[in-house]
Amino acid sequence: PTVALIFKDYSNSDHRGDYIAKIHELNGELEKQFNVLFVPTAYVPYKRENDAIFLKEIGINRVLDISSLNPGEIIDVFSHFDVVITSRLHGAVYSALAGTPTYHIYEAPNSIDVIQDTFGATIPLIHIYEFIKIKPEDVIAKIKTMIDKKQQIGSDMREKIDNNKSKTREKVRSVLEQYCS
Repeated sequence: PTVALIFKDYSNSDHRGDYIAKIHELNGELEKQFNVLFVPTAYVPYKRENDAIFLKEIGINRVLDISSLNPGEIIDVFSHFDVVITSRLHGAVYSALAGTPTYHIYEAPNSIDVIQDTFGATIPLIHIYEFIKIKPEDVIAKIKTMIDKKQQIGSDMREKIDNNKSKTREKVRSVLEQYCS
């Protein structure tokens, strides 16, 4: 099975060193059982927000560069992963659109707003402080379960996306009718 890892820099924290150590520890344990690829999803020119620069700085060289792909192509790439572990909201969204189980490490409340409100327990969320403390074997146990249920999780995510699209269309129609009548 192939596990995609998406990690952003955590430069504004006193826990940055622990975070980087946990990335390396988790990667080392994952590599014993899975094909592991790091997939930057932010390529902005600002060093702090550029995942590729961050990964290079911390000594990660096994990187899949998707910077030249359009969103549809990125979703197709994500559909070939068995599971995604991500600290970027983009990674969770691409995974959900691809129907690929994702384990989302969040720092900011926007992840809760977008991911939990849309997908509920289908996409597990763990705060970055908890990620720093978690044992790699606990993460591996969780993603193994997710891989075993990949088809069902993918189906659940697609259903939740479709339901949200319908609700959004209804809201937009209602607003447009109000203002365009």
